Amino acid sequence: MSTFDPTNPASFDPSQLAEMDDPYPVFDALRSSGSALFTSSGLLVITGYEVADETLRDKRFRTGPIAERFRQTLPSGAAQDE
Repeated sequence: MSTFDPTNPASFDPSQLAEMDDPYPVFDALRSSGSALFTSSGLLVITGYEVADETLRDKRFRTGPIAERFRQTLPSGAAQDE
């Protein structure tokens, strides 16, 4: 059973998504709280495209050598743009 409280988006727990019949109200509540938020468990949830794009391109969020090896296997172009 979900314990998500739409009035408190920080209560979001992604492990409960599989138990939900309709997760879209949860997604709506998360988006309405802003483009990024920390949950009470410390998880960073990003819901806005611009923030997601910026985060994925930020070198501080890379996972290191494994990510670099994966990036090198991608075709040239936007997928490898830094």
